Amino acid sequence: MRYDPFDMGTAYAYVKGQWIRCISQYYKSFQNRSEREVKLATVELRRTRQKSSKRINLTAKERAAYLEEAEAKEAIMEKVFRYRQLRCFLVDEAQHLLMMSGGHQMLHQMNWIKSIANLTGTVHILFGTYELLNCSTLNGQVGRRSEDIHLTPYQLDEAEDVTEFIRVIRTLQKHLPLEEEPYLENYYEYLFSGSVGCVGILKNWLTRSLRFAYEEDAATLTIKHLEQGAFSQGRINQIFQESEQGQLRLKQESNYYFIGNLTTSVTPDVVQGASLKKGRVGKRKPKRDPVGTQDNES
Repeated sequence: MRYDPFDMGTAYAYVKGQWIRCISQYYKSFQNRSEREVKLATVELRRTRQKSSKRINLTAKERAAYLEEAEAKEAIMEKVFRYRQLRCFLVDEAQHLLMMSGGHQMLHQMNWIKSIANLTGTVHILFGTYELLNCSTLNGQVGRRSEDIHLTPYQLDEAEDVTEFIRVIRTLQKHLPLEEEPYLENYYEYLFSGSVGCVGILKNWLTRSLRFAYEEDAATLTIKHLEQGAFSQGRINQIFQESEQGQLRLKQESNYYFIGNLTTSVTPDVVQGASLKKGRVGKRKPKRDPVGTQDNES
């Protein structure tokens, strides 16, 4: 028995000295589907139905139906992008796209995004944690078609960042559903350190504190409520460490050194210690010849 790994709708059986072409009962669904594509779809379908550690056996009919459903969704998504002429498509918490076992499945996710972006001409923007840095290193094709944009947290030692953070506090306190607007900017240093300079964490913190204010039927938000709604020191330390490690990794991966016509990420000491290959006797060394009119020419 043989089969084409790039067309799972067809198999070949050796019967009485000759190969006979066999067609799947669900040929329409499996036609031109590669073996890898069917395996990935099977893993995903099994994952969605998994309720225990017991292995689930899937029939050919179930796999075919899932492939048709996935293909239909992809076609609908492509048409929506085209007809609405989307200029960009935003994906929040995009690091969850990479939470898959095996590098091949992660690469499959990014290749799908690359494919839909090419077909529709829509720029895809992925927002997420520093785990997204893994996207650019999956393979060269994904790396050269993507760009890392770093949205840094506010820094307490930067006057401009402090001014902007206070402006954010004023904006958030105006929208708190309370009888009296609180003056949270008086506690900006406390809010800054407890949120690690991240607006998202600050917003969650205020929401938690608001719940404590409601429980007391308070007219406004006080420092007491902020302390009750604050995240634990352990959580803040973990967030801070992940942020520091992510920024350090981003800085390291952004350092490139130029050697001749090759750009690589080697360090300067390697560049200085690199040995140069000696040329053959009588052969010119490669260099630029002077062009145009020289200063010493009359």
